[in-house]
Amino acid sequence: MRPASLAETRTSRSVLARWMPSLVLVIVGVALSFAAFAVTRRVDEARVRSELELRAEWRLRGIERKIAVDVNSLQATAVFVATQPILAEADFHRFARLDHDSEAANSGLLWSPFVRAADRAGFVAAVRESGVPDFDIVEPDGRGGFVSAAARDDYLPALFEENYDGRPAARGLDGAAAAVRRSGAELARDTGQAVATPPLPTYFGSQLALGFLVFWPVYTTGEVPPTVAERRQAFRGAAVSRYGFDRLLPHALLDAPKIDESIDFRVDRGGDGEEPMLVGSYDPVADKITVGAVAPRQDGVGITRSFAVLGRQWTLRFHFAPELIAGLGSPNAEVRLVLGLLLTAAIAGYFLRERRQRSNVESEVRLRTSELVAANRQLNQEIEERERAAVELRLWAHAFANAAFGIGISDPRTRRMRFGNPALATMLGMTTAEFEGLATIDQFPVEERGRVRAIMETVDRVGSVLFTTRHRRKDGTIFPVQMNVTSVRDVDGTVLYRIASILDITEAHRTEEALRQAQKMEAIGNLTGGMAHDFNNILAIIIGNLDLARPRIAGDAETDELVGECLESALRGADLTRRLLAFARRQPLRPRRFDVNELVANAVKLLRRLLDENVVISLDLPPETWPVLADPAQLEAALTNLATNARDAMPNGGTLLIATGNRQLDEDYAATHPEVVAGDYAMIEVSDTGSGMAPEVVSRIFEPFFTTKDRDKGTGLGLSMVFGFMKQSGGHVNVYSEPGVGTTFRLYLPRSGEAAEATSSAAPVAYARAAGETVLAVEDNAALLRVVVRQLEEFGYRVLAADGATAALTILASEPVDMLFTDVIMPGVVDGFALAREALALQPSIKVVLTSGFPEAKINGHLGPSGGSARLLSKPYRKEELAQVLRQVLDS
Repeated sequence: MRPASLAETRTSRSVLARWMPSLVLVIVGVALSFAAFAVTRRVDEARVRSELELRAEWRLRGIERKIAVDVNSLQATAVFVATQPILAEADFHRFARLDHDSEAANSGLLWSPFVRAADRAGFVAAVRESGVPDFDIVEPDGRGGFVSAAARDDYLPALFEENYDGRPAARGLDGAAAAVRRSGAELARDTGQAVATPPLPTYFGSQLALGFLVFWPVYTTGEVPPTVAERRQAFRGAAVSRYGFDRLLPHALLDAPKIDESIDFRVDRGGDGEEPMLVGSYDPVADKITVGAVAPRQDGVGITRSFAVLGRQWTLRFHFAPELIAGLGSPNAEVRLVLGLLLTAAIAGYFLRERRQRSNVESEVRLRTSELVAANRQLNQEIEERERAAVELRLWAHAFANAAFGIGISDPRTRRMRFGNPALATMLGMTTAEFEGLATIDQFPVEERGRVRAIMETVDRVGSVLFTTRHRRKDGTIFPVQMNVTSVRDVDGTVLYRIASILDITEAHRTEEALRQAQKMEAIGNLTGGMAHDFNNILAIIIGNLDLARPRIAGDAETDELVGECLESALRGADLTRRLLAFARRQPLRPRRFDVNELVANAVKLLRRLLDENVVISLDLPPETWPVLADPAQLEAALTNLATNARDAMPNGGTLLIATGNRQLDEDYAATHPEVVAGDYAMIEVSDTGSGMAPEVVSRIFEPFFTTKDRDKGTGLGLSMVFGFMKQSGGHVNVYSEPGVGTTFRLYLPRSGEAAEATSSAAPVAYARAAGETVLAVEDNAALLRVVVRQLEEFGYRVLAADGATAALTILASEPVDMLFTDVIMPGVVDGFALAREALALQPSIKVVLTSGFPEAKINGHLGPSGGSARLLSKPYRKEELAQVLRQVLDS
């Protein structure tokens, strides 16, 4: 047995030795095949993953840009609204339709002005008067209807609404009624950027669908103020656009290369810690987007990416199905594995083919990258073109809307108007919407039409004609104009349209009668003052008797209502006298203490919009400048006059310097300027680098109606008004100018005391009872005297009555009197002032209250007794007002 065992052993070793290389080759081949298979699978998976991530990033950026571009029409609307001081509804609708196409993602544009609670009633009344009689600020009632909005601090009502989906306009709907909309609007206001609300159900047409609103803030400054506080102060309202996900999501994928993966769209809900809402999913098989929640797919590969736009965080999940991944992978991996097990030499071929496959993948990536770069370049070009178009549109709209003269554009073929700017609309007494389709010849009186037709034919031949004619307003009135009509031609010479610039030269014709008009206004002022005195006496009797009668009819509601209506009418009559006085320019200045630097800084904000862009405004406002006591409104008007003159003196641009400072005008200066009182003054200096003036012009610039401007560019009253205001305020004005150098005006206003004027805050003394005092009432109107006596006796005073100064002096000479209550204007040589002085001479401790129906400016023109210590009560007055004044004077 032993030899056989040895033989078998040798045979086994021989077989092993013979098969060992093959076995090793098989083992090595299998190992290399499996190793190659594993390496190939990992490389292929990495390649596929990289391609999927690149595709997801590419899709994400395209979607992000399209969503951002979709709000361009909203931005253009906000810019347009910001350029309109007064926005007309027709202009809004025309502009909203101008840049809209049927494939746009938004379903509507709105203009929602910001309305504070205190202004709500006035805002609603103004809209109703503009042609919407049933307008109100409303909010949803929860049942599909609307009710009047509840009381809030402020509102964002929909004033104008352009719906592209045919939905009826919800005019007056308060965009701030719901918390989610209010927070979006407030965030847009505070950041100065467009902000979208979280996803919410919104009406699109007649259907309630998932979407969001985008608020674009508009400020009164025309630009975004630098701080949040200034943005809130200057907030004018918001341009609002509605976006439904059923339109926005397809629009975001519009014109994109073929999409093989499904996409889930999620948007943040706005709350901390809340999961974003699934607002829609794209199904590549059906090539359809489903809005709302859809069951997520679990198989395949998912890639999540996010971006922020319009204040919202978007999260996109791209899902690549297993069959799509399999299509991207290498289909021959298993075949290579089998071939590797059979033939080890195939390993080299496998790696060679793999390198070729990888090269193909890299080529495909480069191709897709170049396509993405080209698409991004095209998208950026579209964005730049839209931005340029928006800027050009804004510049043209601003120039057209803010031109100081009328501009009309007409079609020579139809002989009808196409457009007219606001200045022309104001000139003709109509709205800009009424111009469209209006026959041009109808705007001229009948006797001028033949001549105008002939001129238009000449314009088409020669290109441009300047002429004067007469125009007709909407109400039929005729007025003179100067017109410059130009024909605009196509390259082939065809007249496309005519542009006419129109100036109303009525004022130029009226300048010749300015002196006669001034005399007539003075006569009207004197007549108005006399009428006010008599009328106020009549109203004083009516109001006084009604005040006495009302407590006596307590409990009789019907009679009390009648008396109340009479009293209200009498008070309206008193307001009418004040309006007559304002018309006659007999009202007094309203001086108050204010900071000069603050007023100048605020006025410059207006001047920057008034002056040309090539005029640079420079300020020098030392903080130590003294406060003054003057009428701030009149000072602002004076600065505006000076700035306007400076602008006209610098037609090619220049620098306007406004500086303030403290000056002491001493006795030497006052000696050379007799109208100046030596003392401390706050100075405002206005300098320009314009053409300057010759000495003979400087010596006359403050004369009324003197002007160096063309007849149609100035009245010659601006500097006269500045001069009169400064003199009436106790100030001084001087000017220095040289031809070719510029002009400097210096305004000097007297320095005010350190303490501001105290305003009376004492509560009215309800029928302040007398404390045994005796009042002497003097009134030449018997009916009014009886009313005054009854009122004083009702207050508890001992009353002595006199129908004139003679009777009053007799009483004063024989009886002690605590107070003299007298009319100012009385027959005879002794008026109220003279009577008061006589009374003080007879009884030095007597208190005096004067009353008159003449304008306060005339009464305040007298010093009155004791240097003006008497109190003035203007007629007509209320019973409570009389009681309060008497008590205050007696207790002072």
